[in-house]
Amino acid sequence: MVRSLPLVELLSDQLEGCRVLSVRRGSLTLGVNGEDLGFGSGQVVVKSYNPVAYGMFLKNNSEYLRKKPSLESEAYSVNPEYYRPSGTYQWRKAQHIYEAVQQLPPGERFLPRLLACDETSHSLVLEYVPAQDFRSYYLSGNDKKRKTRELVDHLVELHGIMGKNFRVLYDHVKWQLNVPDGTLTYGLRPRMWKDECNRLRNYLRTIVYEGSEQFWEYLQRRESQNYIASSSDETTQVNNLISRFLGERGIHLENFLASFLRRDLALVYGNDFPGKKRLKTDSNVLHDRYRRGRLALIHGDFNPQNIFNLSMSEQKVTVCDPDEMRIAHRHIDVATALYNIYNMPHTPEQEAYCLELVKRYVEGVKEREKVFLNSGEFITATLETRLKEAIHLFAVDCRFDPAEIRAFTDGDERFNDVPDSDLKVTFLREMFVENLEGFTDYYLSAYGRGLCDLPNAPLLREQILSVEEFFHKSGIVEGSSRALSRGARIRKGLAQVLQE
Repeated sequence: MVRSLPLVELLSDQLEGCRVLSVRRGSLTLGVNGEDLGFGSGQVVVKSYNPVAYGMFLKNNSEYLRKKPSLESEAYSVNPEYYRPSGTYQWRKAQHIYEAVQQLPPGERFLPRLLACDETSHSLVLEYVPAQDFRSYYLSGNDKKRKTRELVDHLVELHGIMGKNFRVLYDHVKWQLNVPDGTLTYGLRPRMWKDECNRLRNYLRTIVYEGSEQFWEYLQRRESQNYIASSSDETTQVNNLISRFLGERGIHLENFLASFLRRDLALVYGNDFPGKKRLKTDSNVLHDRYRRGRLALIHGDFNPQNIFNLSMSEQKVTVCDPDEMRIAHRHIDVATALYNIYNMPHTPEQEAYCLELVKRYVEGVKEREKVFLNSGEFITATLETRLKEAIHLFAVDCRFDPAEIRAFTDGDERFNDVPDSDLKVTFLREMFVENLEGFTDYYLSAYGRGLCDLPNAPLLREQILSVEEFFHKSGIVEGSSRALSRGARIRKGLAQVLQE
């Protein structure tokens, strides 16, 4: 059994010895002197899924955190429960994942060692990994092509380890819920249609609320304010107004969600999507889908800051933050590795290189896991996942205040000289709008004509056009004519290529 420690109590007198590694609305990660917790010299990492438990620390220990409102009173605009997940569930899931990985053979333990836990503050104590992460690696110099290739190779190794231990990991990460019949919950279970629909709905609502000036004008109308005031449930009223706003612009939100997710399932699984009950509980059914390349155990958040740049010769891939680890399609991790803040392609040549790395991954899986993936189908699904992840990240990023953006982009020269008053607009424009435009331009223009021969290309085109239409009609992306604005950008890109 892992040791149980009263962490908040132990750390209350050791504030100066701790440092904030990261802070999110639903979690707090600290670097702590191991001696303060009885682990000897050296540093350990404390991650809490209940930051409010460390309230005094948050208020007194960091200049960065002093700029933020108190966690107890911080106001969330749209469905805060979703963006601040249940501390108990997330903590329990992470604890079981770390324990399961520690039972693997020494060369396959891909996560830091779990040292202790604290149920009161929903915290975990983890070993400190003295290695550079890929985020720092990206920011330390040029040659991003080589670094991205190395990241993809790390992913091949990680998925190989997860695949080899598929049943062991899935069967270990489960626990009894606190209900009379003692129902088991499987922490690595795939997400169902309802889960995905709820997530996408909340992403889009948040983006409209935070990113559309047209909606804010709509919200300030007297009739809108009166509607909000007519109920004590402000969140529901605002959500209803978002649906009305979209409806007046020709977007029925629920119809959009249903159409988008039906195309998504067809692109990812075809006709090979098993029933809900068996998908949740039958590891044999899941493993069969794994062997056929339809499902895999994924990290779920394979961003550079979560991957340690350890030498491949060390025969281990060490990652952190397995909170999103689950059974899903493996192209989710591939898309995250290739299309992130540190390595987003901006030219047709960079787009083409990313597709070459997708093929490299497919060949690596074939060699490492003896799982045969259809390269064309995999590329199409990866591109569609890139689109979905862009929506997800924009929904998260558009809630950042300037202090959070500064912390998130620390070391990124693009944002160093941008004043706080312009930072959010600049950040969102660079990280989302321009990337979405670049992707749609590449795929829908002559540059991407080779992609039109891929399997399911018409479905991918429908997804791209539907998202583009949503963001134009809702006022997220300005411009009266998508075709004309795209044509202007493409002509500009061609001129640059010709000049080179």
